[in-house]
Amino acid sequence: MERRQQIIEGIRTRLPFGTDSEIELREDSALADVGLNSLHLITVLLELQREYRLGDDWWTQGGMPNTVGELVNLVERGLSQQTHAVSGA
Repeated sequence: MERRQQIIEGIRTRLPFGTDSEIELREDSALADVGLNSLHLITVLLELQREYRLGDDWWTQGGMPNTVGELVNLVERGLSQQTHAVSGA
């Protein structure tokens, strides 16, 4: 499965309780429209950080995401930074 799709599915599993599990998550979907308020978003960010073993500041550099695609980009950027740090680049 493509990494972006894996991240989107990871976001889906972390939607707040009571959110329609059949909701379509597209990259242009607004996080607020899929049930993520600011508290839920911070929780999702922390859970993604733990799952992908991202550094402590991986999401602070890009600002808070507003869409699913922006959140996926943020995770991918964190993974890329992690790869560069490990390889010494």
